[in-house]
Amino acid sequence: MNNSRPDSVGIVIVNWNGWQYTVAACRSLAQPAHRDFQIIIVDNASTDDSLARLRATIPQADIIASATNAGFAGGCNIGIQHALKLGCEYVFLLNNDAEVEDRTVSKLVEASKIRDDNAVLGCTLVFADSGKYQFFGNR
Repeated sequence: MNNSRPDSVGIVIVNWNGWQYTVAACRSLAQPAHRDFQIIIVDNASTDDSLARLRATIPQADIIASATNAGFAGGCNIGIQHALKLGCEYVFLLNNDAEVEDRTVSKLVEASKIRDDNAVLGCTLVFADSGKYQFFGNR
């Protein structure tokens, strides 16, 4: 059975003892141009009160409590598996200390459709305080 939802995006955020950053990252997703998305937060066995705070502050997110700290890659893998189970066609990995502009997700979906090659796409990263480039792509 194919449960894929065309254009749906699973936005995976890995958290470890950084709930304040994760909340800010989720708030940056409040007014996206792309509407069909699900926030998936993987808490990597935080030792502070991150899990309780995230559940209280971001009830619309799917929050997965990992029993162990699987690291960033391991946390991403847990989130990606969950997104695929939900039928998400796309997965967007968002660092918990990053924020996105309104059209980021929709631009990535549009670019993927144009390429039509199951490419891995990335974003331009700029420092919030200075606007200077931190990272702007690779091939």
